[in-house]
Amino acid sequence: MISTKLSIFGAFVLIESATGLILNTVIIVCNFKDWVKGSRLQPSDQIHVTMGLANIFQQCTAIAGFFMVWNPHLFANHVINMTFMVMYSFLLFSFWLNTCLCAYYLTCIANFNHRLFTWLKTNFSVITPKLILVAAVGSFILNFSGIEKFRIELITENSTTDSRITSFKIHADPLYSMIATCLGCFLPFTVSSLCLGYMVMCILRHVWRIMNNDSGFTRPNLQAHIRAARTMVLLIMLSLSLMLAQTFNVGSSNNGLDITILSVFTTLLFPSGLAFIVIQASTKLRQVFQLQGCLGNVCIRKLGLHTES
Repeated sequence: MISTKLSIFGAFVLIESATGLILNTVIIVCNFKDWVKGSRLQPSDQIHVTMGLANIFQQCTAIAGFFMVWNPHLFANHVINMTFMVMYSFLLFSFWLNTCLCAYYLTCIANFNHRLFTWLKTNFSVITPKLILVAAVGSFILNFSGIEKFRIELITENSTTDSRITSFKIHADPLYSMIATCLGCFLPFTVSSLCLGYMVMCILRHVWRIMNNDSGFTRPNLQAHIRAARTMVLLIMLSLSLMLAQTFNVGSSNNGLDITILSVFTTLLFPSGLAFIVIQASTKLRQVFQLQGCLGNVCIRKLGLHTES
């Protein structure tokens, strides 16, 4: 029998997963419609679509893993371990997709003098599919290379009537955990932070030039720069929260159920949070949701459900 805390957590899993699946499906469908109409997907759109697909697969595996934990007697241990390995592979993939998106924003806005960065700025649209493929393959290879060194133990409490799951315990080789964390989490996080730092420097330098511009020309709009920097900050904060939760969970030698639930809940929130960030960063996606809101208000007025002021 499952514990009461885990039962309540299951309800939150269903609600949050439904939200994440809807938001990520909207991202994919909107870009797919544009592609069908003959529009060329920009690098940011390609990354957004890949993020949406990765988030959907991650949430599906997370839901499957949760229900496997709910009914562990129905599944073999290696099946449960494999499911969580797939989920963590998509997590690492999402970290690198965040880095690709931050790098794209930087190449679009910042100016570079070095040949390598100039070439990257010119050819980013060409190498985007290759970067996505390398990130996907690398994430799965990195994760599944340590499949024999990763194991989830379900701790149960026996009583006179039944037994119930009280906590989880994650067993992982310390060396493998350090390598996987550095290459899959800290490295993309560091690259994203460097992109953000350089972006902020470019914005401040641009503002300084505008403030000292006495030529009388119209001052350019910094809205795109600020929106890109804000998106990068949100991506980094979301990644940092997930990294801290996972590190605290794996690093603890004997995890209680509360700690594990917090870690898993943060993991499940990641796809939905990422979808919200992508939607607010894309003008096309924002317009879709604004249109849906306007249509909803029109329907309410036609049905006579609105209140007269």
